[in-house]
Amino acid sequence: MIQLYTDNHLMNIKPKLSLIICSFNRKDDLIETISFTKNNFRDDIEILIIDSQSTDGTKEYLLNLNDKRLKVHILETDKGSAFMHTYGMKKAQGEYIICIDDDCYLANNVISETIRIFDKYKNLGSIGFGLINPNTEYEKDILDKISIINDEKYDINNSFEIKNYASAQAYRKNVLDEVGYMDLNWNWGTNTEDLDLNYSIIAHGYNSIKIDELIAFHKVSIKNRNADKFSKNRVNGMFWIILKHYPRDQMFYYYFKFFSLCLY
Repeated sequence: MIQLYTDNHLMNIKPKLSLIICSFNRKDDLIETISFTKNNFRDDIEILIIDSQSTDGTKEYLLNLNDKRLKVHILETDKGSAFMHTYGMKKAQGEYIICIDDDCYLANNVISETIRIFDKYKNLGSIGFGLINPNTEYEKDILDKISIINDEKYDINNSFEIKNYASAQAYRKNVLDEVGYMDLNWNWGTNTEDLDLNYSIIAHGYNSIKIDELIAFHKVSIKNRNADKFSKNRVNGMFWIILKHYPRDQMFYYYFKFFSLCLY
């Protein structure tokens, strides 16, 4: 595994938040994401890029990036999304963590608002962001906004949102430590390891919320996304999530409801 950064005065400050960019074979998207992410450089923020052995020139680009404010980690082998996210989460030093994909970037108020909301709601384990595809819905005013949102309207202390996705999601670091991060055995239902993690966070007694006003611009690049497999994997993953997390005495009901929705 290659680490590309050196200690300086920024690295010696305990970060309040760690921003993790997970990268695999989307070089052009990653370059754009890094460009937008530089708007969020602060002394109390660390930015990690985790590359899972890209073969499209991404690795060479990162090796020559030469920006000490970015902590670049190039994994020895590609072990999938759950491993890449978990590796980055464990390496992160921040009290809070934001994960984004390499084809995703954040509106300018997201980091500051994420910190403020986590500081305010001590039992909040994770925050999902609102997603906009900049290829179809881009608005510079949304990207540049610095407004404080009205978080109280979301009833965060009574929220247990499942459908948040690690392509643009924030976590409380000590909660991830407690639940054990993503399940690295989650090879039976690819593309649902983030949903499985949400269930684990809620099962440990923490709140989870989706705040649509915290905008992540996610291009949903077609590279590395097999649309034909996506739906199959989601169905497969939810089958195992019910088996892993739902009460045994209610499992028949939820399987019946699940398969009825699939048929519908």
